[in-house]
Amino acid sequence: MQTFQSGGGISDAEVVDLNDAVIILAKSRRKNKKCQAEEIIFKARVDPERLPSGIADVPLGTIIGAVRQLFLTIIERTTETLAPTDLIRFYIQDDPPISTTIMPVSDLIIEKILTEILKVTYKGKERPLRINLWHHDNHYDVIKSVKGFFGSSYYCENCEKPYSHCEAHQCPKACYICLRMSCPPGQPQRCKDCDRLCVSERCYQAHKAVTEKDEKSLCDKIYQCRICCKVIRRNECRQELHRCGTTKCPSCNQCMIATEHFCYLKKMSPKRPNERLIFFGFEMDQSSGEHIVNFALAQYADGTEKKFGYSACENFCAWLYTPELKGFTAIARNIKGFDGQFIMAWILKQGMTPDVIPNGELIMSILPPFLKIRIIDSLNFLPMPLSDVDILRRCCLEFRSQFQEITKVDPFQYVNIASAYMAVFRSLHVTPNTIAMVPIHGYVNDIRYSPDSIRWLDFVSHNENIATLHALNGTGEKKIHGIFVDGYCLETNTVYQFHGCFYHGYPICYDSDSVHPLKGISMATVKENTDMTSAVLRSKGFQVVELWEHEFAEEKKKNPQLQKILESHSIQNRLNPRDAFFSGRTNALKLFYEGRAKYVDFTSLYPWVNKYCVYPIGHPEIITKDFKDVDNYFGLILCRVISPRALYLPVLPYRCQGKLMFPLCPTCTESMQQTTCIHSDEERSLIGTWVNEEVKLAKRKGYIIAEESSGWPRECETPSQKNTYITRYKILEGITLDENNICKNPGRRQVAKLALNSFWGRFGMNTNKGQLTFVNNVVAFNKHINDPKKQIKNIYLPSEEVAAIQWQSSQNFVKQDTSTNIFIAAFTTAWARLKLYQEMDKLGENVLYHDTDSIIYATDGMNDPPLGNFLGEFTDELEGDEITTFVSGGPKNYGYKTKNGETCCKIRGFTLNYRNIQLLNFYSVRDLILSLEDTVITLCNPAKICRVPKKRKIVNKVEMKNYRSL
Repeated sequence: MQTFQSGGGISDAEVVDLNDAVIILAKSRRKNKKCQAEEIIFKARVDPERLPSGIADVPLGTIIGAVRQLFLTIIERTTETLAPTDLIRFYIQDDPPISTTIMPVSDLIIEKILTEILKVTYKGKERPLRINLWHHDNHYDVIKSVKGFFGSSYYCENCEKPYSHCEAHQCPKACYICLRMSCPPGQPQRCKDCDRLCVSERCYQAHKAVTEKDEKSLCDKIYQCRICCKVIRRNECRQELHRCGTTKCPSCNQCMIATEHFCYLKKMSPKRPNERLIFFGFEMDQSSGEHIVNFALAQYADGTEKKFGYSACENFCAWLYTPELKGFTAIARNIKGFDGQFIMAWILKQGMTPDVIPNGELIMSILPPFLKIRIIDSLNFLPMPLSDVDILRRCCLEFRSQFQEITKVDPFQYVNIASAYMAVFRSLHVTPNTIAMVPIHGYVNDIRYSPDSIRWLDFVSHNENIATLHALNGTGEKKIHGIFVDGYCLETNTVYQFHGCFYHGYPICYDSDSVHPLKGISMATVKENTDMTSAVLRSKGFQVVELWEHEFAEEKKKNPQLQKILESHSIQNRLNPRDAFFSGRTNALKLFYEGRAKYVDFTSLYPWVNKYCVYPIGHPEIITKDFKDVDNYFGLILCRVISPRALYLPVLPYRCQGKLMFPLCPTCTESMQQTTCIHSDEERSLIGTWVNEEVKLAKRKGYIIAEESSGWPRECETPSQKNTYITRYKILEGITLDENNICKNPGRRQVAKLALNSFWGRFGMNTNKGQLTFVNNVVAFNKHINDPKKQIKNIYLPSEEVAAIQWQSSQNFVKQDTSTNIFIAAFTTAWARLKLYQEMDKLGENVLYHDTDSIIYATDGMNDPPLGNFLGEFTDELEGDEITTFVSGGPKNYGYKTKNGETCCKIRGFTLNYRNIQLLNFYSVRDLILSLEDTVITLCNPAKICRVPKKRKIVNKVEMKNYRSL
């Protein structure tokens, strides 16, 4: 790679067209035997004539913008032919080499490369004395204390790694007992206290020594089990409580054996109520195109007001974050999308680093690092317009009062209504040993095979024409000298071991000091145990062939013979319960209809499911062989089914091209084929994970399993009608109503319905959501970007003093959530789809359009479903009126005209205000759908309110949107 000599300087603003000046040519591709991967070598040079003025004769390494553009170009050009799931490692041949870990292509971003480059860039020969320098801004500063620079208690010069506890890092050059860099062997001596075998008397004394920094010695901190040889920290499990094979349960924090321990949702007391509440709102000046706060109003719970005019946001925040308001909770409407942006801008401008709960680009709550003043959004509890601060205060206080009266839980101590109702459930209604805490890494056991290991072993058998025994073609994994092996060939006396990079701690893929979340020991120790197992097998006279998971992934891309075998290989990946979690069913079955039609809607469909449908309790039994008929099971099933060729309403959901569909032929769906299907049964087969109740219905419909608070209803006016309603409610719901307590309360009804719909969704919450962390010093910044357990998604500077880091937990280091159960969520949506299907099946081809809980259908006066007011019964959305003309452009996109002359048009993604509805309405959509031309309706919003999340600003922009039929 060619660079220029030093001299001159440049600002970031001048680096504008550097990409045109960077020329990258593919030099060669060859197999790297050391890394077992294809190595791509690129030659990069810079054309001086294309450089912006002022950049010539400047070291390339000092121009941050140039470096970013260079690496961005390299990433784009080297990965353009790769799939997002392909594995890649960025490697710069230097002294010392610069390399990232192996990761999916989708995870390789510039920040990860810069993280490696910004480590030690030059390391001289080993000498007794060292000088550490920090190179920045074309200048070198002396680092007086490397530990202070990284904000750590210790720093390993050999590994170039900071760490906080002496026992947390194992340098390969240090003694594994006393951790000294020089520990010559002598007479071994076993310590009676920690049961570790010291290599000499001096090693024994060193591991017993108490330093000034620590009050405890290494012997006081860790011990070793002589039976299982596991090294354990005493603060995690006391020596007398240790049982071989145990780890700490991430849900209940008890030491357990993974194959014997099953955790459940436990009862938990709610948070203590907080009476210290403030309600506030902002008014804006939009004359400049940017929203500027020109007035702020805050009210205490008792109605006392505080007004802010000139420099309103600054003055409000300066007043809010004072010791007098310590422990208060501040509430406003639309914090996440609007008001919170201005508060965040002020906080970041002060150089503070608040703790936030993000939801994409939105902020759910804000908690600065002092005074414990929380800011939450009323929309997360009351999704309704409460534009006036006084109305906001009175509504929130009434909601809180009624909520506490019924549940004894303060809802505003939580972030949203789902988490508040989870607190209610856990404090009042949870039944012990009922709701399982599903392990984040799945249900595992000590004898676990991976699908890829079986694929590889079958390929070896085919390629070498030998018979290998493995978990699926004999009596299970063969046990040799007490060791379970992946594969064994008797005729060649060869053991085949397939090592998953995560389960066996491959050092390039995973940081050696990271604690294995399943085994509770470091990745380095896991790798040592793997090597020891192989050494034992070799010492017993067996040939041992080993293959790492990432090596097999590379081989699958390059070996045509392997690819051909895998195409016909029948083994599937293990069942992932989250794959059975589908959303509601929405589609337009007819795009245009003229005639009589009706629009019916289920009364609280999901609450009906929660009340009447059967749910799985406890932990599942995992069945992988000797299958019975699907009618004998209740749970989730991973299978391949062949759909019937003629079924008007398909049953099974299927994800395709990022959308939820209900196809009969996945091949037609993938290619968007509009003609008659001519594919074979093999091409038409669906492979997926479903709730078994849906599979049972599918089987009845011709699928072949190839492998197996509302107030009185309107009509209740007279006393006799009310008595009849109460009697029917008792019969159907098993609940006796008190006539004196039945009154109209639409607000409570809406909140109750929201709570019920949100509560079950809390069980299906994504356990690895994106996180946003703010840092204001180099120490914290280095700590986050060098954390191997995190995937850095983005880094930006919202202010001069603060950096924002967007990240997710690495796939294998996602923390166990203590209140989710994916089975409950999957069964909830499945039962709702089945309820909808049951009613659509009765209507058949009369169905015009359906949403998750509603149906628009052609009526002949004889096919109308019965209506009612109870859970799960239909209500008439048109209140006696009928549709005469219906039109639809697809899911969430329809309009109709009724017999009374009313029109309705609903289109997701388009705000149908007065201006837009002049162009986009029932009549224009009808004309567009019926037109044979590719007609487009363009809507212009001259002042669309837009967020600039990285700068925490709100601005008005011109927005153009096109509506067309797909």
